[in-house]
Amino acid sequence: MNKLIMDLSGITKTFPGTVALQDVDFDLRIGEIHALVGQNGAGKSTLVKVLAGIYAKDKGKIVIGGRPIDHLTPRKSHDLGMRFIHQELNLVPQFNVAENIVLGDPYPLRKKTRFIRWQALNTHVRNLLENLGISIDPKRSVQELTVAEQWMVAIARALYSQGKVLVMDEPTSSLTRKEVQELFHLVRSLAAKGTSVIYISHRLEEVFELAQRITVLKDGRKVGTLIGADVDLSKLVQLIVGGKPQDLFPAKEPWEEEREAVLEIEGLTTVDRRLQNVTLSIREGEVVGLTGLLGAGQSALADILFGASRVRFQEGKIRVNGKSYTPRSTHRAITRGIALVPEERRSQGLVTEMKLWENIILPSLGQFVLDPISRLIHYRRSLAESKRQMALLHIQATSPHQQVRYLSGGNQQKVVLAKWLLRTPRLLILNEPTRGIDVSTKAEIYRLVRKLAASGNAILFISSEVEELAGVCNRVLIMRKGCLVTELEDTNLTPSKVMECCYES
Repeated sequence: MNKLIMDLSGITKTFPGTVALQDVDFDLRIGEIHALVGQNGAGKSTLVKVLAGIYAKDKGKIVIGGRPIDHLTPRKSHDLGMRFIHQELNLVPQFNVAENIVLGDPYPLRKKTRFIRWQALNTHVRNLLENLGISIDPKRSVQELTVAEQWMVAIARALYSQGKVLVMDEPTSSLTRKEVQELFHLVRSLAAKGTSVIYISHRLEEVFELAQRITVLKDGRKVGTLIGADVDLSKLVQLIVGGKPQDLFPAKEPWEEEREAVLEIEGLTTVDRRLQNVTLSIREGEVVGLTGLLGAGQSALADILFGASRVRFQEGKIRVNGKSYTPRSTHRAITRGIALVPEERRSQGLVTEMKLWENIILPSLGQFVLDPISRLIHYRRSLAESKRQMALLHIQATSPHQQVRYLSGGNQQKVVLAKWLLRTPRLLILNEPTRGIDVSTKAEIYRLVRKLAASGNAILFISSEVEELAGVCNRVLIMRKGCLVTELEDTNLTPSKVMECCYES
């Protein structure tokens, strides 16, 4: 049995009106990968911030490396070997790989001139990367790297500064399946060499694959620690949300094929050949899934339909509600009843510095203008409508005036949905709508999607999660290299079949 590198007992942290952590126990062994899971608001982030020295515990004991720690500060946490790699990677894109890895640590300098010894620096970083099995040129600019490569650089930086414990927050939310496996290979090799890993993820199938132990938090309390090899998905979901995996997906309403088509695409081919001869249709009340490997063309199609892409098509026709449609701009798409929940909600779907109510009414400002001359906004009506949307979607916030950047990922996604539902779109395009959110919020979104479909909306549901495609959609279309290659009807719609079609040659 490996020795403990960390032992937390009875950790309690309260904020005014909220108990964020209540008597939480958590320990980590040397060379162990220990997963930390739970819904948004379960206490995961608070526990990590206590470890980082950002929050001071109210009660409890912290022992790291065999040493009791009474008052943990960010500096002391770093000195004890704690390294935190957040979902939003803290890399400098204009710097190269070597510069990012040694950032914050002494550079090798010439004795007389005190100039940086760049050759020695690059050689040292190259040796570090090779020892980790990472084949990245130290001189490459970080902004040229893929997301997976940036994660590897972040891990290398943590180890360069003598990190003993890595805390990884949602590392795979933007990675392809192949990149996930490459990252897992690196994490396993680090654990085999003695590095301890706390792995935070909403992707439960990855937790099973990677972690030796899984600790579940719910409402600020620890509800159990499970041995990864001895637990199944059903048991884990029950601990997290109190239900079974199949309970996440609502029943699909009977769908009538003779209903009118909301979107029709015939032979769509773009100038850059990113899309080739794409033909599809979505009818009223239908949820059509769209998937494929990264870069297969599904996101490109979403952006083109919403007028958010500069790429134009050279062949094909698009009709919306039976009328010809040319997606020249997002404004044109919105006026035709099209809405897009984008893949990256923070950078593409929200103005994070603005308040919650301001984000909700943003695409619908015309409905809240007092008069066309002053262009002043009717404040009371705007606030009332925002509160109504918050209630309908169960958005958890202190008030409509809270800045969106302070909301959890799941509540941010609900705000993106709320602003479009206020416009009652005919065609709703959802691009990775459940990425990086907890199981309970996923279930809410699934129920909302089926409710919208039952009321007559047409929905294009783009996802890389095969379970939710099978659980939510009436049909699933598979893309490969810009082409639609397979269509799976509801009767033949299973997670394994969807995955098999994605990888077929």
